[in-house]
Amino acid sequence: MSRPLDDGDLVDADLAASLAMHDELLARRNVEIWVGAEPTFTRADSLDPAWNSDAEGDDKLERAHAVTTHLADAITGAEVSRVAGRQYPGEAAPRFAFGLRWPDSETAASVAGARVRADAAPVPPPDDLDRDRWLTVTPDPGVVEINMAPSRTAVDFAEQAQLVWTAASTSGLSATRYRFNGDLADSGGGGQITLGGSRPHTSPFVRYPHVLPALVRYLNNHPSLSYWFASECVGSASQGPRPDEGTREHHDELAVTLAYLERLADQGELPPEQLWLALAPLLVDTAGNSHRAELNVEKLWNPHVVPHGTRHGKMGVVELRAVRMPERPTMLAALAVLFRSIVARLVVSHYREPLVDWHDELHDRFALPAALALD
Repeated sequence: MSRPLDDGDLVDADLAASLAMHDELLARRNVEIWVGAEPTFTRADSLDPAWNSDAEGDDKLERAHAVTTHLADAITGAEVSRVAGRQYPGEAAPRFAFGLRWPDSETAASVAGARVRADAAPVPPPDDLDRDRWLTVTPDPGVVEINMAPSRTAVDFAEQAQLVWTAASTSGLSATRYRFNGDLADSGGGGQITLGGSRPHTSPFVRYPHVLPALVRYLNNHPSLSYWFASECVGSASQGPRPDEGTREHHDELAVTLAYLERLADQGELPPEQLWLALAPLLVDTAGNSHRAELNVEKLWNPHVVPHGTRHGKMGVVELRAVRMPERPTMLAALAVLFRSIVARLVVSHYREPLVDWHDELHDRFALPAALALD
């Protein structure tokens, strides 16, 4: 059972005007921030493990293929690929993975024209791949994840999100599910947002080295950004814990590290590899996993990303993981613009407010909606 899209899912004239104004303000200030997302969809009416806890099984492959086909039919010049996906310990074989590639000059919502399908066609040279846009459809526990192609504008991002939701709904997938008591919940797979640039060196986190330390400070000072849009599971054991949800020593080390990095940035002596090396051990969960963190910097400037290697680790990308799956594409667009605006503000403001040691207040006070709204 999937919910058909209604007017609330569509980018109306007012929202389109607001998104265009946002894009214009960033362009006027010469601030380039590309934005992407990883929405997840499920079968809301299924009790099968594939749609609740397992990565594969039931009709997940068929549903993912249907989503991919719908997107390929809607995007001019799209080429479809199927490759071996991730394989985790205990899994007998790699998971499936579908990919779409299309020329960067095309828009995400353009009407499809004639094209040639070539099975087993050779992969273009890397330089050509850099000029193309990529979207992937892969399985995750309980959901199908669609890794959207990064967008240079908020308008393009909203159009692509609307296209993705349409493809999922048409394929019988939903952004929400029902619990056993009838409560409506999100898909359960998260709705992470990514920020970066058209190239690694044009990313705001690489071009302006002071921005990432400032973003760490800003999120620390405003816990509402960690909890208001997060899934129901928050805290140190969640998929996106804050740095200050770890040990006391961890919090103190982060404060010292930020001050050191900011001094280097002011002197023009903070290359991206040093920025990543300093923050990666601190932006982690309690087990030291940098993937499960509110700010995931795995693809900022990481030479150790596998299986793709340094080319996919040094992308200048930061992922915001404390975001639940939104019900509507317009909600995702609004969230993306919110975080994009914060980063744009940090580019020009040199935010240096001291870290707050919230201690017990973090989970006591900010568990209350009124406190979140006030923040």
